[in-house]
Amino acid sequence: ANCPAASPKEKAKLEDDNVYKKELQEYDQKLSDYNDLVTLATKISSGELEYYRKAIEEMNPFAELSDVGSNVSLNFDSTKRVTASISIHDENVIPKQSKSLLKSGKLSVKDMPIGRYNELYQDYVCSSSLRVGREIFAILPVAEIIVNAVGNVLNQTTGRIEEMPLLSVLLVRETMDRINFSLIDPSDCMKNFKCNMGFKKSQGMSPVEIIKTNG
Repeated sequence: ANCPAASPKEKAKLEDDNVYKKELQEYDQKLSDYNDLVTLATKISSGELEYYRKAIEEMNPFAELSDVGSNVSLNFDSTKRVTASISIHDENVIPKQSKSLLKSGKLSVKDMPIGRYNELYQDYVCSSSLRVGREIFAILPVAEIIVNAVGNVLNQTTGRIEEMPLLSVLLVRETMDRINFSLIDPSDCMKNFKCNMGFKKSQGMSPVEIIKTNG
């Protein structure tokens, strides 16, 4: 025998039950997520360094930076300082040609002057370092961040291309909070901090010593 069709009232009740169950599941998930964040914040406030790393993993603040060619690894020195190493893949992140539209409507493609190219690459390295610092300061209650940007350069001693530090900067939260990042030149901004950086317009960036601090 065929089952009798559900009445409009029964259909409405069934739809209400489904909506309720869905909303209850969403609420339970949000409550669970909230409780996890509270626990994470509490552990960080109490200075448990393992949760510093967990917070970075949860927030994943460097995803966009990885897309443009840089990988980030962190070392949690203390509750007040983090060391971040940025692996700059290579100089291909900066185009070696400049393009412009002529009055005739044709596209003009020219090799970029080496000096201009080197300046853009330097700005890229510096802006990546500042971005990493800002992301960490936004998540963790640290006072200082040492950022070491590492890239492939020619070792003059061995004649081989090797991965070496191109920039080492000690970012201080108090100073970072005073900077208007929408108006700065990334390379010039390094003057606000203790910074090791070698640069010549004709040669580009050169290897430097990384900053080391006590404690």
